Amino acid sequence: LDVPPGDTIVYITAEWIRSDSRVAIDNFKLMDGICYNKVLGTWVAGQCPYEMSPCRDNYKCISKYKLCDFEKDCFDGSDEDRHSCNIQCGFEEKSCGYTNRSNTGIYWNLRSGSQFTRPQFDKTYGTQQGHFMVLSDTRNPEDYLLDSNGRVMPIGYNIASLTSPEEEIQSESCAEFYYYLNGSEIRPSPLSAQLLVYVMSNNQKVLSWYDNVNRTIHGWLKGWVHVPQGHVRVIFEGKTTTTLDVWPGVVALDEITMKPGPCSKPPECGSNAFKCVTSSVCIPVYLQCDGEHDCSDGSDENGCSSKPDYEIILANGDGSYGTLAIFYHGHWTPVCYNNKAYTDTIASLVCLKLGYK
Repeated sequence: LDVPPGDTIVYITAEWIRSDSRVAIDNFKLMDGICYNKVLGTWVAGQCPYEMSPCRDNYKCISKYKLCDFEKDCFDGSDEDRHSCNIQCGFEEKSCGYTNRSNTGIYWNLRSGSQFTRPQFDKTYGTQQGHFMVLSDTRNPEDYLLDSNGRVMPIGYNIASLTSPEEEIQSESCAEFYYYLNGSEIRPSPLSAQLLVYVMSNNQKVLSWYDNVNRTIHGWLKGWVHVPQGHVRVIFEGKTTTTLDVWPGVVALDEITMKPGPCSKPPECGSNAFKCVTSSVCIPVYLQCDGEHDCSDGSDENGCSSKPDYEIILANGDGSYGTLAIFYHGHWTPVCYNNKAYTDTIASLVCLKLGYK
């Protein structure tokens, strides 16, 4: 029903002949745009109302939020086929059926760049008109807390995931993507921005890529994960926080493409990283022996009981700076925070290792 512009009142009436008949009406909405053209049997010029998308046969428009939701809303089923729902996505004004989940209410957002934001440009076009997905924490810095293992965790630690639609992969492939991590010029901290990429196949979730802000970063970075044959999803998990000593966390994602064949050789791990045995993923060394399986094969927790106490490292940095941590009772624990595990003896050992008497 087309409603002309201006002050308009629409009356809907119904009449029936038999006394046992019923007429019902529900879900009456007023939307911007044009109505379906009964004569042409299509939407004029393929134009749908705001935040709606045309079916491939142009017979109806559906909400963009109903794309790839496992229910066929289009008569031709085009809202659920592999052309509409797949891993590959450039995020130009749509999310390609990716689902967005968060533990704190801070989600990935579809956005374009500006001179006042990070990143300033998208990867696809390199302009402020292009779009990308971004996760950022803009809340005020809050105090640190110690978790049950004595590790430092900031309040307001955000985790949000983008999960691709399930795609049937015909042969071994490589999912390539570009990502951005906020680039602090002075002593960047991985606590502020991290990206973990998982591949889910045969109900198994495997960590296949990891990176964080443990160095100065400029521009978009390229990543890739191996995608096996079969029904596959790719999960991009961002972790951000804002603390007193680092820049606000920003993780951005753009230009996900699928290419046949194996991926390039994974990057070598730096001196301050641990390489997972099966996946060859590099994780920060302070995640080794932290009581949690960060590697999908659990190799980061192997042999921890035999690892000697009192080794010290500079965590949360590139190795030249960071938070002083000591290995004690099977875990890395920061030295600079109040913890009942520390005694004068332990403090003296740390001082001796640092060259003090």
